[in-house]
Amino acid sequence: VVERPGPLRLVASGDATLAATAAGRVDVEALHLQGDGFSFSAFGTAGLAPDEPIGLQAEATLEPARIAPELRTSGSLRLLAKANGTRAAPTAELELEGTDVARPEVALARLTARARYADETFLLDAARAELRPGGQVEGTGRFDLASGAGPWDLRARELPDALLGRFADAAARERWGIAGSALDVVAKVRHGRGEPLPLSGEGEASLSRGATALASATGCLEARG
Repeated sequence: VVERPGPLRLVASGDATLAATAAGRVDVEALHLQGDGFSFSAFGTAGLAPDEPIGLQAEATLEPARIAPELRTSGSLRLLAKANGTRAAPTAELELEGTDVARPEVALARLTARARYADETFLLDAARAELRPGGQVEGTGRFDLASGAGPWDLRARELPDALLGRFADAAARERWGIAGSALDVVAKVRHGRGEPLPLSGEGEASLSRGATALASATGCLEARG
């Protein structure tokens, strides 16, 4: 039984079959954990020497509302991870899928992401969120661990005007003539490492109702370390 006390409480039970070889390798034949709103499984092999190969795969499913109700997050998440390469030069692949993920601030019908790690670089190949009641947000990017630098691209389409509620309530949006409109955003951000943080970016946002353009704005930002 594995138990994690505190605000995030996790209780799970399962089984594991492990073997260590004289050649300095650990074989994970099977590892399974199961709990309320949680499951985890893994298998593969890992060499203990820096130049020994690694081949591990793990899968986890989570239901945040059952694991930690205080987070006020519902829905289900599935994470698939693969580790390869060697201890000296590891590589990894990550896939995330979410269904009906919702918080008080936002609700997602579907969430997906694919990422990789190799040569001290983290690559976000694709991330996509389908919002409720409508709209999509997509992103890609790269982060270099050695330099702290990375470019990121963000695209949002057909976001409902209700997302502007923290800046303008429904009555204000009606007075401004943007009630029932959709928001599109395209942004590019580049950053480095330093104090202050070297950061630059540019973006464009537009509001439209059907085929009618209501407003648009462009902007740029540059902060040098």
